[in-house]
Amino acid sequence: MANLLHGLRARLRERHNLRAHVWQSLANYAQQGFGLVFGIIMARLLTPADFGAFGFAAATVFLALLPATWSLAPNLVADGGKTPSLLRITAAFGWCIVFVRLGIVLCLCSWFLIRGQHQTAGLCLFLGLAESWRELNNIQRAYLEGMGNFKPNLISALVGIAFCLGVVVPVSFLGWGPFALVLPALGLAFIDFFIYRNFSGRSVFVKPAWNIGSDFFRKSFWLWLSSASEIALTRLDSWFIGKYRGINALGDYNRAFGYAPISHMLLSSFVATPTLVGLNRCQTAAARRRLFLRTAAVVFAGGFVNWVTMFFFARPIVLFVFGSQWEGAIPIFEAYASLSLAYACGFLPITLMLSGRRYREIGLIRIVCVGLFASVLFLVPGTRSAVSVAWLVQATWLLQGVALLVAGRFLLVDRHLGLRTTS
Repeated sequence: MANLLHGLRARLRERHNLRAHVWQSLANYAQQGFGLVFGIIMARLLTPADFGAFGFAAATVFLALLPATWSLAPNLVADGGKTPSLLRITAAFGWCIVFVRLGIVLCLCSWFLIRGQHQTAGLCLFLGLAESWRELNNIQRAYLEGMGNFKPNLISALVGIAFCLGVVVPVSFLGWGPFALVLPALGLAFIDFFIYRNFSGRSVFVKPAWNIGSDFFRKSFWLWLSSASEIALTRLDSWFIGKYRGINALGDYNRAFGYAPISHMLLSSFVATPTLVGLNRCQTAAARRRLFLRTAAVVFAGGFVNWVTMFFFARPIVLFVFGSQWEGAIPIFEAYASLSLAYACGFLPITLMLSGRRYREIGLIRIVCVGLFASVLFLVPGTRSAVSVAWLVQATWLLQGVALLVAGRFLLVDRHLGLRTTS
């Protein structure tokens, strides 16, 4: 009877995890699938220089906001609704982050205005406003995901599609250039707030407060370090190429960076919150190990197919899909053909470590890897071509993944072997 009940509970947990994957996967397919189509449309309407100008402004904003990426939202996912007051504490701290971000954005825009770079200043302003407000949306979304409710993510993706088709594409014909690329972020920041507010039934309009307690402070510090490291890794390369190779080269680079890892886009839910929730629900290391290995098999199989397709057929794909104006991106597509595999190596161990709340190890390993990445990028001769940067980015993800997997291997080992299974 005990075995029967245990098996029944396991099947129910698996079904809950399956439902989470279904909703999140549908959201990802809608968002990523339309994003691919939308990107192709915009690539036909705009130029590599437009995408490069937008990409440089975005990289600058995200890098400038690194000190204010401190967020308690991941704690809501890990908590799973067990602490009733956590949403209020998270929202109070989140408002402080919003105000700090707005201050940084205004300083950044003033700097570009003084230098006479008016277009960059305008792009930074709109991107900064959207990114500042996004923290409140992230809090509401994290609260729902921690409760296992991923349905709002699909609704958000569908409304975003309607907004892009009804507003962004028509505006692109009016000669807005890179400013048309800013509209999705602004529109979705506004739309998502009401979607997640409606499903959560909880208000985030609370009095701002810095005091979050020593325990939350320690956890959020390491989460901030991890988040800041990821942003630095995914934005420093764009800033570097835009600064030293120009906005046309950056447009080509970002085109390859965004479209080469197709399998990662399609399977991103397997290395994100649904798997994290599933790992949290596993009662034993053996169950975690089975879920981890099944997830790894899926994402690595997809990554291998991605590599074959993009490495051997990059030229006909790029010229047919994007047009001859993007021919300069072909060598970068070939270099980034294995990016999905690099992402799988990096993100899977992170998800595993997050399930064990090993925030300190994640933060330390990621910041060391980013430090090595930046050192090679700026100090080693011969790394300023877009292709060299592409290989360096993937090597960093691989190094990070190996280090995290070694650090978190005990989470996959049974207790009777004398190793810890929880933090």
